[in-house]
Amino acid sequence: YTDTHFYPTLDSALAVIQHHPPHILLFDFERHAEGAESFLMDLKSTSGDIVTILMSPQSQALTALQMVSRGLAYDTIVRPLQSTLEVTQKLDRACERLFFQFESEQVKERLELAGQSFRDDELEPTAWIARSSLALDFVEDSKPAFGSHSQINRAELAGATGRDSNHGLESESIRSVLRMNDFLARMNSVRETDASIQAFIESFSLRLNDAPILYMRYLPSHMSLLLSHSAQLPAEKIRGIGIDLKKEDTTKIPQLLAHPSQMTSLHEMVSRIFRQKHFSTFTHQVDGDALGIFVVLTTTPIEGGDAGLFRDPVLVGLKQIFDLAYKRNLTLKEKHVLDVLDPLTGLINRRQLSRKLQEEISRSRRILLPLAIVTVEIDNFASLNEHIGSRQADSVLKMVAMILKKTARVSDIVARSGSHEIVLLLPHTHHQGAMIKAERIRRMIESTRFPILQGLQTEPLTISCGVSEYPSFCNDAESLVRSADEALMQVKRAGGNKICLIKPSPGFQMDFTPLDVPAATGGPRAEEVT
Repeated sequence: YTDTHFYPTLDSALAVIQHHPPHILLFDFERHAEGAESFLMDLKSTSGDIVTILMSPQSQALTALQMVSRGLAYDTIVRPLQSTLEVTQKLDRACERLFFQFESEQVKERLELAGQSFRDDELEPTAWIARSSLALDFVEDSKPAFGSHSQINRAELAGATGRDSNHGLESESIRSVLRMNDFLARMNSVRETDASIQAFIESFSLRLNDAPILYMRYLPSHMSLLLSHSAQLPAEKIRGIGIDLKKEDTTKIPQLLAHPSQMTSLHEMVSRIFRQKHFSTFTHQVDGDALGIFVVLTTTPIEGGDAGLFRDPVLVGLKQIFDLAYKRNLTLKEKHVLDVLDPLTGLINRRQLSRKLQEEISRSRRILLPLAIVTVEIDNFASLNEHIGSRQADSVLKMVAMILKKTARVSDIVARSGSHEIVLLLPHTHHQGAMIKAERIRRMIESTRFPILQGLQTEPLTISCGVSEYPSFCNDAESLVRSADEALMQVKRAGGNKICLIKPSPGFQMDFTPLDVPAATGGPRAEEVT
């Protein structure tokens, strides 16, 4: 990495960047956290091609990740570093991203130039030949990889285009390039990983004269491959088909995924289910991790085996475009999860809770049914953290979250609202029903024996719950949360391991009188838990 510069202040950096944008920017998030957001927004408006990597301490890692999820930065590095290799790897990935970005822009320019020459009927013959050569630089050989139409009839092409046979070959090449341009446009419009796989295998199959293609997703938790996508095969024919990799030598799984044609079970499946003797394979990888395999079914062997499949530069181009599009869509998916879910517990995060709360309040007003809230907090979590360590305490929190999520109804919303606080939104639930629900949860947690706490001299894990309800005790989303927190504080002052229902303030008036909700059965009566 050459031509590297250091800037002590954001203003000094921005002044230079506006006139001489860098390729990569390493940003000290800890030192400049206060002005980070406005600086990154100015940076993005200056140039969208700058790859920004945030360096942050562990305490600010979540904030830095949120910047990445909002598209203000490309990646983060958490300090202290385990090794300088972490920085090198991030920089290498950034350079690789820039390389593919610039490469795709050049390819697109050449495709557009070649497409213009093909569409322009008034073009002089000499200019047409020169521009066709541009396309032929990219598509050196326009012949399909295999199949009954692999031989190009130059005379037929010349007759179709009104040019001689040499020009006919060039026009076929340009048609291939134009199809590549269409594929590029299609992949740019696709935002789902599964949709990008389907678009890729369909275009790949078209280039191979409609050869059937399979995509088998790798499931590491089950040690298996599951057939999830296909081209030129009906969906009902592939449903439920898979390969159990436990039958293979499990020590060689990475090698088999890198070279799928060596799998005995894959040969057996193709022969038994698809009645094919010949096929070629290649691996679907992202950052060195195998995500699946592609299987191309052929009537005759491809010369050169699996490697021979990519002697066709058009297929190479399709694969490169797909790899870039899939990685982009995967990143978008990860960012979406980061925006919505808490990374530790898997529950929705505080920001998403605020959105859901506003939606449920509006719906409650519209259908005249109550909305209850239960705020749950683990008792004495700070001392538990000190006693067993933060990592083990996080595992306890994760288990409690899992219990609450599994016992929730489909319509209930379970979210992490604080370091050891979880909120339950209960639509169509009166405060009496919420009290019953809260007491059931309290008893369940108290009676649960957590494996992490076994053998330790600690009290049984308990929780405290604060309960409120709209419209009986508050008038909006903010006061609903605040009233539940006040009820929770009363429980904590009383020693914890209880539930408390907030009381309405003097002179409080409801927005509307909620309709009756069917009473819950099979649990304690409301009188028993108030």
